[in-house]
Amino acid sequence: MVTAACGDREQKETSLPEKETASVVYECEDFWALYNPNDSAKILYLEEILNENKELKAGNKLLLQSLLKSLKNPPSKDSIPLTFENPLFPIHRLKKDQMGILGYAVQKEVNGQWEDLSKEDQLLRKDFGYQSIDSMGLLVSFPKTWNELYPESKPTFYWYSTSRRVKSTITEMCYLGDECLSYFQYNFDQTPDNQKEKIVFGSPFALDLDFGKWPEISKDFKIQLLENCLDCPINYQDQVAFAKLKGCGNLFFTYADSWPINDQLKAPSRSLVYKRKDGKLVTLWNSELDLFGCGCL
Repeated sequence: MVTAACGDREQKETSLPEKETASVVYECEDFWALYNPNDSAKILYLEEILNENKELKAGNKLLLQSLLKSLKNPPSKDSIPLTFENPLFPIHRLKKDQMGILGYAVQKEVNGQWEDLSKEDQLLRKDFGYQSIDSMGLLVSFPKTWNELYPESKPTFYWYSTSRRVKSTITEMCYLGDECLSYFQYNFDQTPDNQKEKIVFGSPFALDLDFGKWPEISKDFKIQLLENCLDCPINYQDQVAFAKLKGCGNLFFTYADSWPINDQLKAPSRSLVYKRKDGKLVTLWNSELDLFGCGCL
């Protein structure tokens, strides 16, 4: 299954000499509070941002309100949305002719067993061949399931590259299952022009963004990284800021990627980060793809 390159991990300082433990514990806790803050911390940050930026345009305000709502009211097993119904979702190009919206398992322990609660799994479970040995490592399309779900008009969304926003239609629902890498993929309308673009993420909202370059953000990620706190490779320090949420001078969209194909980084990612008044970067939304296979270790 796909997991974050480093999610909630046991901290490595437990194996360090006793005299070193206190300082390392503090540093690692501080790093995780920035890189992977808990939901209650994210709620406070988002409320602060909304209170300080009351004149946001409609799409931008809806995004922040939706992120806040999803944190305050996590969906139940029966109300988990499809990937493209979330406020933000990642788009990756893993092969020359394979680019799409990626969705992952929603894992939860039930009676001692890990189950996938994602809506995609619920939809495809009835389809013969889903997660079968014969399809291991192959991207398989499920047109019947997709057409039954949307018999008439297909859903639309907005994709965002490093330079523009484009409205598009989702055309296909797919799944790739492998021993250490599994994901759902939604294909969408593409043209020869946008196949060359650095398309990073999607959203149901028409966001108003300021596109540009902020090299100081990349520098801040490098400064904040504490490698001794990690037990899996990440590309936290390789993140590049390419857009600001207009109306919020301190909210940046970032990516860590290799172009034109994600074939160099072990954990390509997309993030929404908040630059606090003290200069620290806090990750409010993040999606990492574990190409290293940490979930199998």
